[in-house]
Amino acid sequence: MLVSIRPETIYISKRRVHAVNVFIARIEEEIFQGAMDQLLLVTENGTQLHALAANKSAMQKAFHEGDRVYCGLHLDDIVIVQAELPRGGGRAAGAGGRTTAPSHPAVVSPECRGPARSGPSSCRG
Repeated sequence: MLVSIRPETIYISKRRVHAVNVFIARIEEEIFQGAMDQLLLVTENGTQLHALAANKSAMQKAFHEGDRVYCGLHLDDIVIVQAELPRGGGRAAGAGGRTTAPSHPAVVSPECRGPARSGPSSCRG
C-alpha cells in the first residue's frame, strides 16, 4: 500500500496523545524555516516522515533534534495512493481513494522514506 500524508497534518506533542492513529517518534533532524520548522521524524520501527511545525511563542515549548514526541494522524489526512487487491479477490480503493487505515504506525511502513524537502510524505507498505 502506498499512502501520502501532508507534512503539516501530522500532529506533534511532547505529551501523550489519547486518540486513534497515534505513534511515538524521535526528531532526527530539525530545519529552521522562519515561522515553521521542518522535522524529520523516525518512528520506533524505523519509519521516516517529514513534518512541519509552527515556531510558536516563547511561552510554548519548541521541538528540537533528539526529542521524543507523540504524533497523531487524522484518518481524513491519510490518502491512499495505491492499494493492493485484498487476498479474497475483492476490489481495492483506487488511486487517491480513502479507506479505513490501521490504528497504529502500520499506516506507514519501514519502507517509508520521505521525499525531497517539501511535499507530502509518501510511504509504501
